[in-house]
Amino acid sequence: MTRKLFVWTLVFAAALCLGCKNKADGKADPAQAASRAQLVTADGKKINLSKLGAPAVLVFYGPEHKASKQALDRIGQITAGSQFKKMKVFAITRGKDKAEKATAKKEFAKEKWRATLAYDPDLGAARAFSVSKPLPVAYILDKNGKLISQPIRQFSGRIRTLTFEEMLALAAKGKSVPQVDFIPYSSRDEQKIKLVGKRAPAFSITDLNGRPWTQKKLLGKGNLMLVFWSPGCPHCKVELPRIRKFTTQYAEKYNVETLIVSHGQSKEDENTVRKTMAEIVVDFPSAMSRDGKIQQAYSVDAVPTMFIINKNGVVCEFISGEMGDTVAVLKSIFDDPGRMSMK
Repeated sequence: MTRKLFVWTLVFAAALCLGCKNKADGKADPAQAASRAQLVTADGKKINLSKLGAPAVLVFYGPEHKASKQALDRIGQITAGSQFKKMKVFAITRGKDKAEKATAKKEFAKEKWRATLAYDPDLGAARAFSVSKPLPVAYILDKNGKLISQPIRQFSGRIRTLTFEEMLALAAKGKSVPQVDFIPYSSRDEQKIKLVGKRAPAFSITDLNGRPWTQKKLLGKGNLMLVFWSPGCPHCKVELPRIRKFTTQYAEKYNVETLIVSHGQSKEDENTVRKTMAEIVVDFPSAMSRDGKIQQAYSVDAVPTMFIINKNGVVCEFISGEMGDTVAVLKSIFDDPGRMSMK
């Protein structure tokens, strides 16, 4: 990559990030993203994403960028299959001026990617889809232009329980993909992955209102969202109100209770917990782990981390970090009989 293009790629990525500063989760508004995106093909035609008539994949990429090339190569291999005959693929780069457009066109002519080259000179599409670095990043749309995925950056292997190819196959058939399956596991999740499908580690803890919580007492009564957090964690302060929104709408439907757990020992720690909860307007039962044993039992090494435990006492799923569209992610877990019926 030339120095000029390298600098341009960094500027483009930074601009994308700035464009989504009000969408820290990198998740666009599904109802508006397609209609707000303004794209132009290499031959000057405007693209109306809300009137495609077929499922589509949008790939925001950087020209002469190794990871972008690998992603477009892989997407081309996948969509060459007969089941993806009607699926459309758009490779989107900024194309701010003639030089940037010429570079992208030259690379496309050389690589012969199975995609339509599209320019986003004003970053309107990037902002509409809340694109953030690093590039490349892909999004899946249904035939009506509705966004049906969270940002995708992994194109080979399993992201969670599905591969990217399996996700595209579902989209090609007009079927939905569970939103939770767009959230990849990290290299730090090995021990937590081992808990999924197994009996939840036993715990006994009392919340700040004096109510005792034990894994055994919850058996057969309902589902539990066990959330580990810290008052000083900015991601927790974003995620807990989203979880509250979900419980306000669906706690009764899914027969679910929520317990949030932080680490602390002193009265000052307890006051900080209460103050932070008031500030972010959440009223979940809250407990403080004074010895850290519950965090150790669940292999919690970062917050926020949530475990979904079903009425059978089995860990059905866990999520580390922010979820993006939290309500949709949690609904996709509770609506999945394969996950929630584990014994």
